[in-house]
Amino acid sequence: MRNASNLDGSQGAITITAKMSPTPSKEMAMHLLQLSAVRLTIAALSALTAVISLTSTATAATASSSAGKTCPSLTVSGTKYEITVFQGYKCNKAETYIPKLVTSKVGKGSPPRVKGGPSGWHCFGAAIRNGLALSGTCKKKVGLVYPPGPSFDWTS
Repeated sequence: MRNASNLDGSQGAITITAKMSPTPSKEMAMHLLQLSAVRLTIAALSALTAVISLTSTATAATASSSAGKTCPSLTVSGTKYEITVFQGYKCNKAETYIPKLVTSKVGKGSPPRVKGGPSGWHCFGAAIRNGLALSGTCKKKVGLVYPPGPSFDWTS
């Protein structure tokens, strides 16, 4: 309660009473939902940033600590392919997958997947011609990331 001038100029007490509804209005409920969504989005972006940071750090460390090993070239259906293996993967193992990888149609996803690689691995095509991957890479996925580890690339 406080003293204030009334509209007619006289002095008097003004009492302000606010009545709160036990249930929030639709507008308040929507505002709370939007606020929750924003908080969840921020949390998700923070987590994604952490994963990207860790992946980038791991990728940079892998790239600087282990250069790939170039394997003997392999010719499939008249096209010569260069193969590079990483992190201890063996040339003869990679060579067994290349004929299937370069003759399988590339998927429509982004990045485009190629079937025919090692079980549990993901292979992606690039330099696509006539639906086939002239180059690409295969690596093992763990959870949501591709940690440093054995992998191989091919290119024509």
